[in-house]
Amino acid sequence: MKVIFDFDDVLFDTKAFKGKIFAGISKFNIDEDILKTLYEKHRKFFNIRKFFEEALSLSKISVSEKEIEEISNIVLHDLTGYVDERLVNLIHGLGKENCFILSAGNEGFQKDKMHSSGVVDVVHSEQTIIVKDDKKETLRNICSEYLNESIIFIDDKERYIEDAVSIRMPNLFPVLYDENGFEALNDVIKFCNERDKEMKSQNSSIQSIPMR
Repeated sequence: MKVIFDFDDVLFDTKAFKGKIFAGISKFNIDEDILKTLYEKHRKFFNIRKFFEEALSLSKISVSEKEIEEISNIVLHDLTGYVDERLVNLIHGLGKENCFILSAGNEGFQKDKMHSSGVVDVVHSEQTIIVKDDKKETLRNICSEYLNESIIFIDDKERYIEDAVSIRMPNLFPVLYDENGFEALNDVIKFCNERDKEMKSQNSSIQSIPMR
């Protein structure tokens, strides 16, 4: 069994982190409506430095590139408190070799968050994958590579769950990570464990049939 975790709002509390981003430039007294509008504009491919630059520019506040860099680094410093420890413990139990992180967004910003939160150490680097937006091809490739195993995919966005369903891989089991997501994930893990055991048993039985 392999388990693929989304990063934002699954392993990492992005909604809570948004508050830290806004607080990072609170000393400039920028209108919160400007910040909210810009955040929505940039959210898909978020870059914290560009976000700060545009917010300050729209507010006609002159700040050096060096200060913007310093503010960004302060905001990105030590993000361990935004990680869902239940899922980290689950990964430890499953074994990091059986787990993937599949994240969409700005590669640099995603890597910054993963490093600062410590999540980068939880899964093998080659099994941490960042895509611009489309996750279907990556999901298809992983499912094809491990055809004899169940593949669980956890994401908080319905469109990615729908995309996962649309590729019609028989060993792929998508889980929507909503308010009941952790419980649902545990149920699917139990089901897939049993499924893989049964498949392994069937394969062993077939292999043990003597040749005539």
